[in-house]
Amino acid sequence: PTEEAFLPEFLRDAGYVTACFGKWHLGFFRQQYLPSSRGCDVTAGLYNAQGDHFLHTIDGGYDWHVGEQPALWASGNYSGELVRDAAVSFVHAHAVEAGTQQQLQPFFMYVAFQEAHSPYQAPAEYLALYSAPPCRT
Repeated sequence: PTEEAFLPEFLRDAGYVTACFGKWHLGFFRQQYLPSSRGCDVTAGLYNAQGDHFLHTIDGGYDWHVGEQPALWASGNYSGELVRDAAVSFVHAHAVEAGTQQQLQPFFMYVAFQEAHSPYQAPAEYLALYSAPPCRT
């Protein structure tokens, strides 16, 4: 429900810069459900949970966004790396910005990787690290 306040809303009101990277999974079919309407200043990721980790498609649609815009350039890139890179970039940019100011503005960053959901996909070089089946006791 939109009358429920989310943590990023409280923190933004308290002077934090807020960011959300990865799966949102809390609504997307109306503006008021998007992360930017729920307190997140900076966002990148998917609105659903079980899309293709490389193509960013689910149920016939494309689902990778930066801000509120579809980021078609992300197609073909692994979601885990996209989330990682967005989060690292945010922290780096915040640190650089802080270096130009007298006082560091606090930030809150929510990072939710898609890997917890099917389809279970990963780049070949990651899968190769676990070529042997797991030992079961």
